Amino acid sequence: MRSLFEKEEKKIALNQLKLDLISRFYPFSKDDILQYKSILNFDRYHLMNNDSVKWDIELLDKVDAKIDWSALWKIKTIKFDIAFFKRYESKIEFSSIHLSKNIEWSNDLLSEYGDKFDWSKWLITKEPLSTIENLRRYKDILDWSSVSHRINIDFTEETLQEFSEKWDWKKLSANKHLPLSVEFIQKYMEQLDFDALSQNPKSIELIYKYPTSKKWNWDKVILNPAISYNKDSFDFVFSHYKKQYETKEFTNPILKKMALPSFLFRVFTRQQNDISYFLQDDFIKYLPWENLCKFCNTKLTLDFIEKYKDKLNFKESEFIRNHRDIISKEFIESNIDLFNPTHYSFYYLPLTIELLNKLNDKINWNNLSSCEKLDWTWEYIDTHYDKFNFFRLSENKGIYDKLVMDKPSRKAVFEFLNDEMTKQRKGITSHPICKHIAKAPQANPQGKALSKSLQSQRTTDRQTRRKKNTERTT
Repeated sequence: MRSLFEKEEKKIALNQLKLDLISRFYPFSKDDILQYKSILNFDRYHLMNNDSVKWDIELLDKVDAKIDWSALWKIKTIKFDIAFFKRYESKIEFSSIHLSKNIEWSNDLLSEYGDKFDWSKWLITKEPLSTIENLRRYKDILDWSSVSHRINIDFTEETLQEFSEKWDWKKLSANKHLPLSVEFIQKYMEQLDFDALSQNPKSIELIYKYPTSKKWNWDKVILNPAISYNKDSFDFVFSHYKKQYETKEFTNPILKKMALPSFLFRVFTRQQNDISYFLQDDFIKYLPWENLCKFCNTKLTLDFIEKYKDKLNFKESEFIRNHRDIISKEFIESNIDLFNPTHYSFYYLPLTIELLNKLNDKINWNNLSSCEKLDWTWEYIDTHYDKFNFFRLSENKGIYDKLVMDKPSRKAVFEFLNDEMTKQRKGITSHPICKHIAKAPQANPQGKALSKSLQSQRTTDRQTRRKKNTERTT
């Protein structure tokens, strides 16, 4: 049943969408923000996430009651020094402020507030904080697996000994800051993990110098990110991989002839390296196409994609994400059967309303709401008003660029804002039944809530990337 207020509801929702898009992307001055603060959307997803705004202490104080203090870390133009922390101590959320790249770490700051930060994850691996003193101070709450893998310190004999019961040597063996040498390896032979060491970029000189050492695991060496594959490096690495591969006890002699397919399968599954060298005719018939797409890190050319489109999997999100600027509208329209319009990754691509009209019942409207490369029109949004996720629309820079800033001048933007201010003064507000206004989800006490659909999608995206990263590094 249609709403009695459908026309009014649409108008209000579309105006609010414009306000949210302007709040999110327009390069406001401080005076602009103060003038229009009563109608701008200050939440963590819009104005506070607007990289064009030049925040300062004066502005922060004047909009104190409007901003989400738990999202303070998103502000990029204020230096968070000891004076800042003292001024806003009661408002700062220490469980998230460390996400900011603007903190001016100092001994005074750590002395005063160090115990308030969350040291249980990766904080200590930030360069200014990677010190022996901080290791000592927070050793009982640190994640030593992460510390071992990532920290950049002077790994002296004394340091290794002092924290001997804390180090995760498998992770430490993969640390690219480890001072690897023949002497170091001999000294810590029993603790080092040679699988991890074989894949450590810091090991590459030793591997090339002593390739016949039985300690190297060539299943891992071939994945070492320090290897830049070309004819010489491939010939060298593959010869040793093949030798190790063929010495394994296979009951089936045919498997001994599968060294190259096995090599390519591993390299393409992990894709720690640029795989461009293997996209030539000599290797094509051996390529593991499914892995090429599933773990795709190397950009293919459109000519290559066109030539081998029947072998590529256009339903793999990683492949689509990595080639969203390469796959053309014309290619999509000519090969639409290769794609999956119900999957979120399809909406990374450059799409047209004309194409979507042909797909109608297959469209995922929630994901389409985030599509930046569509040829958006207000008419299309109006026509499918009930299907869109307005919160996602309000974060969509493609809509802002095409519909808000494509034709309107600065004058037109402020005429719109003045009209909204006038409506506000006259008491013309959103009708209570209007459900499509793109307000950010209500935050929990930590201000971290997302809409369920958005949270679910982002969680799925993170889990997918995490799983693939894990598969690459194991």
